[in-house]
Amino acid sequence: MISVIRRLLNSCDRTKFIKTILVYSINVALGLNISIPGPTLLDLQHHVGHNTTLEDITLLLPARSGGYALGSILRKYTHAMYVKM
Repeated sequence: MISVIRRLLNSCDRTKFIKTILVYSINVALGLNISIPGPTLLDLQHHVGHNTTLEDITLLLPARSGGYALGSILRKYTHAMYVKM
């Protein structure tokens, strides 16, 4: 594995290789972040309170998706502002 990485570093531009690894790592982290709430809903229901129903806890999923969409939209506009600077 290490010899493969050394060969890649010698054969191509180092910054391009590092950017590729960073993008790959970010995509893995984002996938883990998106997939974790589903299996943990029952545990979350238990920790929030015993009188909380599963229907109440499942409202977190659309709220989380809305926050993700809003953050993506804001990121687009803030990125456009920084590019102009």
